[in-house]
Amino acid sequence: MTANVSGRLHLNAPDPDVLARLRLIELASLPLALLIAAVVLLAWLVPSVGTALPEGWSLMKANTALAVLLCGAAQALQGRQAPPGQAVSHRHRWRSGAVALSTLLPAVLASSALLQHGTGLPVPLQTLFAADAGSPRPGLMSIQTAMFVLLLCATRLAQLGQRPALRWLLEALIFAAVFFVLILVAGHAFSAVRLFGQSSSTLLSLQTLTCLSLLSLAQLARHLPRGAFAAITDTSLGSAIVRSMLPVCIFLPLLAMLKAGTLASNDFPSLPYVAALAAAVITAIALPALYLLARKINRIEDDLRSSATVDSLTGLHNYRGFHLLGEQALRHSIRTAEPLTVLFFDVDGLKQVNDGAGHDVGSALLVDVATLLLRSFRASDAIGRLGGDEFAVAAHGSPADLDPTLRRLKQATDELNSHGKRPYQVSFSSGVACRESTATSSFADLVASADAAMYLNKRQRRAERDEQATRRLNRRPDPSHIRIIN
Repeated sequence: MTANVSGRLHLNAPDPDVLARLRLIELASLPLALLIAAVVLLAWLVPSVGTALPEGWSLMKANTALAVLLCGAAQALQGRQAPPGQAVSHRHRWRSGAVALSTLLPAVLASSALLQHGTGLPVPLQTLFAADAGSPRPGLMSIQTAMFVLLLCATRLAQLGQRPALRWLLEALIFAAVFFVLILVAGHAFSAVRLFGQSSSTLLSLQTLTCLSLLSLAQLARHLPRGAFAAITDTSLGSAIVRSMLPVCIFLPLLAMLKAGTLASNDFPSLPYVAALAAAVITAIALPALYLLARKINRIEDDLRSSATVDSLTGLHNYRGFHLLGEQALRHSIRTAEPLTVLFFDVDGLKQVNDGAGHDVGSALLVDVATLLLRSFRASDAIGRLGGDEFAVAAHGSPADLDPTLRRLKQATDELNSHGKRPYQVSFSSGVACRESTATSSFADLVASADAAMYLNKRQRRAERDEQATRRLNRRPDPSHIRIIN
């Protein structure tokens, strides 16, 4: 249970499994982006490496590869800074300086590219690391790449500030970066050149798009558990539904439009036909997705209902679950004019077992009792653990009808004790209460009556044990009458 920024308690903590997957996504996507950019930059600096790469590698400019490397390095280093309030060591100062430098240099590279695009004047910085003589516009990254790099740099600066006022700005920048990548991906998918480039010589290449997507994904994975994005990673039912629908919301429109474009033939190439096909494809994909979502919600609801009515140790119904089923059984008994019997069991010696052998052994004793009850009574009978060492059974029929069941229970208990493999003997006191066909007792009254009968049985058994102990003591010979024979 945590407190959010408004001071209100937030009951749903982040899901550890989700956090582990997000961490894995960040650890996988960030190094992959750095690897791609490093290989391309090395190919620009060492021509022999470029000859070994597939054709088209040079579409990712040297400045673009360098900017990706610096942005990725800044993100990797920023995750290791000193926490707020902790004394800043020399190593942390070095890392902070490296993050600032890795943020400033890509911003300079991107700004110079936008300056050249805006003025048309050549900027020497574009060809500082590689001549790129074969291109009409040497070394110039696309406008879209430069804008995305500046967006990443702005995100880094917002994080460096570490001020609460910058939190909303940071989240807006992260969302803008993800939205920008989706536009670029859609532009590539539909060959909309104006969305990811300016001309055939100034394009956002596939390898550049991959790197930018991976950087954005790593950044999103790191910040999802924080701030406004935290609702996606919670353990709540709503968060689970959102996580299930995210892939559908992201990829469904894209897949639908791609499929519609594939189906559109030369006979109906116009936009209305493509839109109609896209709508049909979206519906065809959405219906199975909704069906799977409904199944997931039902499973979660079943788990929640089970956790609220089932005892976690024994697997029997807990107090609430037993009384819910007992009320139903009582209504059935009244409707059919049949007797309903409640049996109450109290395990003997549980406290002594816990104190002498430990609570694990005591838990094993309770599990053994639950197993005996489950094997002895019918599947239609309601069996519950009401708390501690107390168990109860609600069964249709009179006590006389349950005599064979009780004999099976006693036989199973004797067999369990005869094995001698457990550090305890299973025994329990029991009480019985029955609602006859003409009675109008409530189910709670039946349980209370069975409980009272059990306590009476427990006192009687204790009195019998005390009497037997007294008799054994009285049968001992008097030491004064024993003669010692030499």
